[in-house]
Amino acid sequence: MLEYLMMNQGKVISKTELAEHIYDQDFDRDSNVLEVFVRRLRRKIDPDGELKPIETLRGRGYRYNAS
Repeated sequence: MLEYLMMNQGKVISKTELAEHIYDQDFDRDSNVLEVFVRRLRRKIDPDGELKPIETLRGRGYRYNAS
């Protein structure tokens, strides 16, 4: 997931697009698995919450910004 977000830096990636990239089979779109993955990634790459490299755009998806 992180690699995909980084490869598309600055672009808004929808939850559907992320799910299609990560999973080979149908994925329960109502599941909060992606939110859990994003939360864990945030804690690992920015434990103090200062940089905020993964931005959530409500109703649109996620965006990675390395600045």
